[in-house]
Amino acid sequence: MRLRFRLVLTTFAVCIPVAAALALFQYFLIAKTINDALVQFVLDSMQNGGREECEASPETWVMEGPGPKPPHEPAGPPFPMNSPPGPREAPPWDRGQPPPPPPKDGFEGDWRGGQHGRPPMEPRDDSPFPAPIPRSKMFAYDSNLASKNPFAPVLDKSRLAKMEADDLVSEIFSSAEGDPVRQFLVRMPWKDGPCAFILINRYVPPFPGRDRRLFLPIQFWLLPMLSVLVALFLSVGPIVSRVRRLTREVKASKDARYEPKISVKGRDEIAELARAFEEAGQEVRAQIAKQEQRERTLRNFLENTTHDVMIPITVLQGHLSDMADRLDSGTSVDGPLVASAMGETQYISSLIHNLSIAAKIEEGEPALQWEPVNLNELVERVAGRHRPIARQKNVSLDHAVPEEPLWTKGDVTFIEQAVNNVVYNAIRYNRAEGHVAVILEPVGERDFELRVIDDGPGIPEEEISRLVERYFRSNVARSREPQGQGLGLNIAYQLATLHHWKFQLGRSPYGGLQIEFSGPRIALDEAT
Repeated sequence: MRLRFRLVLTTFAVCIPVAAALALFQYFLIAKTINDALVQFVLDSMQNGGREECEASPETWVMEGPGPKPPHEPAGPPFPMNSPPGPREAPPWDRGQPPPPPPKDGFEGDWRGGQHGRPPMEPRDDSPFPAPIPRSKMFAYDSNLASKNPFAPVLDKSRLAKMEADDLVSEIFSSAEGDPVRQFLVRMPWKDGPCAFILINRYVPPFPGRDRRLFLPIQFWLLPMLSVLVALFLSVGPIVSRVRRLTREVKASKDARYEPKISVKGRDEIAELARAFEEAGQEVRAQIAKQEQRERTLRNFLENTTHDVMIPITVLQGHLSDMADRLDSGTSVDGPLVASAMGETQYISSLIHNLSIAAKIEEGEPALQWEPVNLNELVERVAGRHRPIARQKNVSLDHAVPEEPLWTKGDVTFIEQAVNNVVYNAIRYNRAEGHVAVILEPVGERDFELRVIDDGPGIPEEEISRLVERYFRSNVARSREPQGQGLGLNIAYQLATLHHWKFQLGRSPYGGLQIEFSGPRIALDEAT
């Protein structure tokens, strides 16, 4: 079901019980007002001459209450609330006719037509007007609830006990015709005489009953309800239009991989929903971009790994095949061949590590595991790992660390890989009988400096600054090692940047290259 019709039906479903409750409240409120007015009418009438008339002829005294004229009667002044009460017409037995039989318990008087003997007023079936409402009848009683009027209802004396606390006692009972009558027993200001109490018999139509004057006309409640429904139906239009527009834009954004932005504006709940969709779309776009970046990174990694690893593997296979042929022919395998094979395995290992780190960097800033790092131990591990490689290349590798360990904070795996790359490059591109030195020393109170120095052939000054570019290789490097990919120094530079360290390249005092890592230290108590 559409929102607009749902709101209209909901409003209609709410209005019906509310209107019924208001009608019921109005019914009882008007009925209570009529009851109070009747009681006040009796008190005022009896205190303004009614007592004298009642006590003068209690056998025939009957007073009618005020009541509106039926709508089909000529208009005229309403029955005055303060008109002098008294008998309206002599009963038939005062005009020479025999009296009627005495009443039984309860009220059996002719409440529909006025006084006894007058023909009842039955409603006409073809009349467009509601039947007239009978007026209330009042009867007088003494202090013992006995009435001298033979047509007065017989009252139970137990009502006197109820009158001890209240001036008004009422109860509902049905007459012989089945119509409800409400009785009001009103105590007069005087305590004796035949008119000490006045009983009011008022006809009460059954709810909703034929007394339609107790309800507002239909135009007073149906028209406002219809007006509210129409106004609601029209006012919901802009809201529904904005919701439909939001729906279209969300679907269009989904079809376009969440690239278009949601344009619904405002400060209401619909605008908040649109902003929530936009934020969700941004998150989805970010996840899509990240996923695409990962796919590109993985694809590049596989391509680079396949291409870069195949060359040293092919060379290694050639060395191993040569060794197998020599062993089969009984010829001894010489040292340079074994050293060359070992060099290829070292290169493959370094290449795979570098490609893995390059893939992580391309994917985005890798998550670093920050922890205290003992730089003395790190330098000794790197030197020990590369000393066999240096011997195979006939290069001397030395290192120096201070007596007191230097500590820093960072990812030990990435730091060690960065130093590995620099030391491996220094050995690989050095000449025979060359030298490589790894020196760690403190700088000032809170910093350190780690230098890798070699006395190799060096590179031109104009190419030094480009060594940190990915896939850049100097002419000297290409001539000495054609298989290199130019990843080592670039990765070392990026890993140093991730740790907020300085990475500097320059010419060594011994003719080769000098690379420096420098960064902050941490105290021993911070490291432990």
